Amino acid sequence: MCYVTTISPARGSESLPPSVRSFLNEHCTVCHEGDTAEAGFDLTTFQRNAESEASLTKWVRIFDRVHDQEMPPADSDTVTPAERTAFLKTIGTWLRERQQTAWEQAGRVQGRRLTNLQLERTLHDLLGVDIPLAERMPEETVSGVYNTIADGQAMSHFQLEQHLKIVDLALDEAFGRATQGDDVWTKTLDAKTISRRNPRRRTREPELIDGHAVTWSSRLIFYGRLPATTAREDGWYRFTVRAKALKPPKDYGVWCTVRRGKCVSSAPLLPWIGAFEATPKTQEWTFETWLPRGEMLEIRPGDDTLKMGRFAGGQVGTGEGGPQNLPGVAIVAFGSMLCALA
Repeated sequence: MCYVTTISPARGSESLPPSVRSFLNEHCTVCHEGDTAEAGFDLTTFQRNAESEASLTKWVRIFDRVHDQEMPPADSDTVTPAERTAFLKTIGTWLRERQQTAWEQAGRVQGRRLTNLQLERTLHDLLGVDIPLAERMPEETVSGVYNTIADGQAMSHFQLEQHLKIVDLALDEAFGRATQGDDVWTKTLDAKTISRRNPRRRTREPELIDGHAVTWSSRLIFYGRLPATTAREDGWYRFTVRAKALKPPKDYGVWCTVRRGKCVSSAPLLPWIGAFEATPKTQEWTFETWLPRGEMLEIRPGDDTLKMGRFAGGQVGTGEGGPQNLPGVAIVAFGSMLCALA
């Protein structure tokens, strides 16, 4: 794991050339000074820390604005071509010397730590494991749109502690697979098993109709959840769904979404697993997903262009969807296989 190295200014090049200060004081500070400085850029304050590493990007910006003749503005001051050329030559040489010194001390690319995804992939390659690790680490800071910029990467002792836990988790998984092998088992759930247990209760599980677990088209959140699929252990699961469409649109089937989560209001996020198009003919679809302990699957019609059912009280009663002439998905059977335990 690498950390950012702070580069100290090089001897002989840390002092801002006097001619540069003179140019700025004569042509620029009249507009860029004090609390009323243009664009909020106070040159008098900036020049007090002109040699700091943090100021280098601003010096490059100053160079570019003067080079492009954007500053000083033509209507506020007159800079002769000779003055502009001399300023650019002096400040350009000073910036290049400082940059070259920094590269000589630490190289052109600063040391940085691995991103969460890079650490995950590295541990996967080294240890031969495939469990998700990045999602267990703290969220990363972003510089612009990148999370690989050394200056923008933070590493607190809390993050370091979490990184060590991730490494331990990967090692435990690797040793477990080496000594015990993969824990593989299969299970088949029929439509009755994945349907609501009490037909009289209004709930968000599928209802049993003609031997099928049916979920109607609706915007009701968590409708179509399958508590029977709740994972007892973290692991990679492969599952096969046998299903067909009920009352599909004329020209296409009923597109259904497959997501995972706890399916309760205290944990509303439902990560995406996949989708399938159900037709009047029974078909099979197979998916693979990492399923954390305590999470279940939700399978439901997910096409917003379909007619949506209306159900009072945030729950669905048995027999309430059919009379509304809604499209739906009817699951015939559900089979799963646990590929590996974490």
